[in-house]
Amino acid sequence: MGLSYVVCEKSNLVATIDFKGKSFFGMTGVQHSVSGSIRKLDSDEVIYEVEGVWDSAVKITHVKTGERTTLYSKEESAEDAMHVWLPPESDLEETNSLAVWKKCSDAIWKKDAKLANEEKKAVEDAQRYVQCTSANLLRGLWPQR
Repeated sequence: MGLSYVVCEKSNLVATIDFKGKSFFGMTGVQHSVSGSIRKLDSDEVIYEVEGVWDSAVKITHVKTGERTTLYSKEESAEDAMHVWLPPESDLEETNSLAVWKKCSDAIWKKDAKLANEEKKAVEDAQRYVQCTSANLLRGLWPQR
């Protein structure tokens, strides 16, 4: 989160974009909002203003004409999303992240937030257990100072 800059000396433009995360204590602002501008480097004249929500849609407005264009749309880009190849489940080792998170992923696809959270907690608890037992095992292998 925070300010990002993109400078293109060839086009004489600089983009200043402010990415915002969750609002402060959930009381103000729009969650995941983005705002900024595209300016000329040599004169600091603002050409475009940028605003939106970075996980759904971002619009760009030409300052002089007021013309507004969609810079990014989650819905439009989802239609053009690449197709992902995944190996068959039978080929996955039990520690492969696809296998580890399968139940949680299935719950997300079913839009069952409660089950997804339960499965996420189960994975995290199992990871904590492995980490704890590994640390205890290693303590037994090396003498304490």
